[in-house]
Amino acid sequence: MSSTESDKLSTLRSEHDFLLVSLRDLDAENEAGDIDPDDFDELKNAYTARAAKVIREIKSLEEGSKPKKSETVERSGSQKLVWFIGLATFAVVAGYVLAQATGERGLGDELTGGINRTPREQVLVCQNLGPNRVQESLECYQDVLDVDPDNVEAHTYRGWALVLVVGSAQQGGDTEAAEILLPQAKAHFERAIAIDPEFPDVRAFRSVVFEAEGEFQRACEELAILDSVNPPPFIDELTQPLRDRLAC
Repeated sequence: MSSTESDKLSTLRSEHDFLLVSLRDLDAENEAGDIDPDDFDELKNAYTARAAKVIREIKSLEEGSKPKKSETVERSGSQKLVWFIGLATFAVVAGYVLAQATGERGLGDELTGGINRTPREQVLVCQNLGPNRVQESLECYQDVLDVDPDNVEAHTYRGWALVLVVGSAQQGGDTEAAEILLPQAKAHFERAIAIDPEFPDVRAFRSVVFEAEGEFQRACEELAILDSVNPPPFIDELTQPLRDRLAC
């Protein structure tokens, strides 16, 4: 990679980090009622679209310098703990895009009268809580599972919320909590697959977790299964950086 390309890549990565922070700050403003709802929607759409474009540009620059799989060094046990930033980055973009895409799976745009919501509608409410309200989302998904124990989306996204808690615990040095919660997250993923082995979201999340643990072959196998179930385009885009790193 030339020095010019290296400088551009550094600039893009900085912009990417800035956009993610901006998205988190925007969500916080919205939750606090400090921003007009229309302005919030407009800004979030703009930030998300720009973040997606930056990701594509980063991927394009990295293609030329991508290491071969044989050159990939497996992470040591201590390195496996340093994965929270990557997970949070995936979650910020994925949480918004996947919640938006849920509408494409058959949900209406208006969700009113919470007491009358179907489990599927309640899952969308849980997804819209975002990555900054993980504890609330855990409780929200559990409420869905109490009513509908075989809800594949609730199992998938409760598992992912637990993964984020694991990452946060590891970042804070609380490995004991992480070791307790990660098996719970995996159990949700396994239950989701038992219910619907072709549900693409759970395959995407499992591949991210396997890569974070250094289980590169298993991550590649999960991505292969994901491809076989014809995932929607937004899932492909979210997992593309992972595919690039693994070079399966």
